Formats: sequence, C-alpha cells, structure tokens
Amino acid sequence: MMIDKFLQQLQEYNDTDFMCYNLDFLKNIVENIKSQFKGITIMYAMKANYDVQVLNVMKNHNIGVDCASYEEFKIAQKLGFELISCTGPGYTSNEIKDILDNNALFDFDSLKQLEDYLKNNSEGVEELGIRLSYNKGHLGIKIDDILERQHLFINIKRLHIHYGHKTLENLKEVLSYLENIVLYNKHIFRNVTSINLGGSFEELYRDKNIHNVQMMFSKFEYSMAATLGHEIKIFIEPGDMFARPIGFYKSEIVTSNQNKVILKSSVLNFCPWYPKRLHISLDMNQSLDPVEYLVCGNSCFEGDIFGKIISYRNISDDDSIIIYPTGSYNFNMTWYIHNRMPNNKIIYFKRGSFFESDSY
Repeated sequence: MMIDKFLQQLQEYNDTDFMCYNLDFLKNIVENIKSQFKGITIMYAMKANYDVQVLNVMKNHNIGVDCASYEEFKIAQKLGFELISCTGPGYTSNEIKDILDNNALFDFDSLKQLEDYLKNNSEGVEELGIRLSYNKGHLGIKIDDILERQHLFINIKRLHIHYGHKTLENLKEVLSYLENIVLYNKHIFRNVTSINLGGSFEELYRDKNIHNVQMMFSKFEYSMAATLGHEIKIFIEPGDMFARPIGFYKSEIVTSNQNKVILKSSVLNFCPWYPKRLHISLDMNQSLDPVEYLVCGNSCFEGDIFGKIISYRNISDDDSIIIYPTGSYNFNMTWYIHNRMPNNKIIYFKRGSFFESDSY
C-alpha cells in the first residue's frame, strides 16, 4: 500500500520530532474530491490547516478558501486566492468592510454583527450573505429574527448553514429544512443564488456515499430552481477531509522498558478530537511473537497516553514512532506543559522527496 511505503520512508528519514505533510497525498485527495463533487463549488476550510504549502496546493487546484477569522483572510489574500469566503462570530465591522471592499464574500453570523455593520456603514451591503442557525446551534441567525427584522435582510444572495458531521439522514433533513424556509418565505429569500452547506463530509466520503450525496444535491438544486425561478450554486467547505490524512508526526523515544514507551512529545500537543494510529519500523530479523507496548507522552499527566502498539521485535531508545493522521486542527502544537515547548519543525514530502519549505 502507498501509505505503508511512505511510513517506511519517513522512518528512514534521518531526523525525529517533526511534523511531515505529505503533499503528494494532498494532491491525490484534492483531485479525487473534485472529481466526485462535480458541479459543486469547493472551498477549503483553512482553519483545519493554514500551512502555506498546503494552501498553495489548494490554490493551484482552483479550490476556494473559507476563512473563520480576519487573520486567515489576510493569509488567503496574500497568497492570491481568487475565491475567498468568510464567516464567524469574531469579525468586527472594520474587518468585514475590508473583506467586502476586497471583493471577498462575507456571511454574517449574528444579528448583532449585521446591525453593528449597518450602523457603521450607511451604504449597507450590496449582496447580503447570512449564516442560518440550525438545530439550536449557537452559530448563525435564527429564522425568527430574520422574520421579525425583515428590513435588515434586503437582497439576501447567499445562505450558509453548518451543523457538524454529516450523514445521509441529517443532510436530507437540512436540505428539506432549507427548501421549506425558502418556499414559505420566498419574499425574503427570492434573490438567493448560492447556498453554502459547510463542511464535515468526512464520514460520507469515507463510507463511499458521495454518489448518494450528488443525487440529493441534484434534487435539491431542481427544487430550489422551481421555487425561486432561477438556478442556485451549492458550496461546500471541507477542511478536515483534505488536511487530516496528510499529517504525520515522527517522535523520538525517550525511554522504553517493561513494555512501556515514552515519547519526546505529549498527547496534549495534538488535537484530541480524532483517534490516531502509531507506527514503528519493521525489522527483517523480527521475532515471531508479537509484543504489545503502551505508548505514553512525556508529561507527568497520567492520562498522557497515545495508545498501544504491537511490535514483532523489541523497541529500543534508538527507535522512533510515527503518530498519524495528524494533519488537521493541531492548533495546540504551541501548547506546552512543564514549561517545555514542543518541537514544531515541519517538513514536506512531494514528488517522492522530503524537503523543508525554505529549500524547495
């Protein structure tokens, strides 16, 4: 398998304690997702991983970018993305104005955010985008608030809805919800030309349900066109689906004894949301009997445990272990415990070779 070959190459690379992003894997993922979501506008949720090399792969494949903060927007702007979409509760009126003045899209996340912007900008918003609250989520604007303050919601062009990990069942429910609110409030939503369904398509993608998703999207587009009298575009903004599989952290072993391994890194340095796998290099002279090791982090926290690994040889202090997939949401790589900073070195793998960003 391709990943097994890469893991062995990474083990043979003469360095430890670094994050490696496999850009060859990313290129394949991007091309595969684009081929499966034909006719859909794909935005990369850069909050998953805003590494410049990763972002450049997206840009070179004509993927747009979704920004959850003004700081992310400035990165996307500097890199020259043609399509930039922004939404989030933390944007200020001045930041929103700068985004709109630079021809990027902004979808207002709350009633107060919209009211504050209109108060400070008498010219209003030419093409309004709003994020809808759904299923009692704390993000987005409630439909009741829109109905009560219709004078604020003039010329809505974009609807944005995001509600966590998607399944066929809850995706069907959301599409039905959107059909109904547009149908029964057509006087408010009559000018809508695009709908952003957010991200978190990983389970559907992994379970090979994209064909069913495409059929649901086609039916939804037809229904909306019949209601509005014009076609709409569907946007999606996966982040983790692109970024998580491409990250591999290679960690030095501090000590190994009594079937316990302690790494030179901590589980506290990694995103806690997803399970991780562990890899140890093979040995041509490996024994026949498997040995189970408990792999622990280097803190005094008893819960600092990565998991268990099976080895067909004795693990020594000269070995290293690869933790993967770790490509997304490792925002806490800058966290540290016991005043010990983790090693945040990053290397890349592209066209079969390893490199550091300033040497490629």
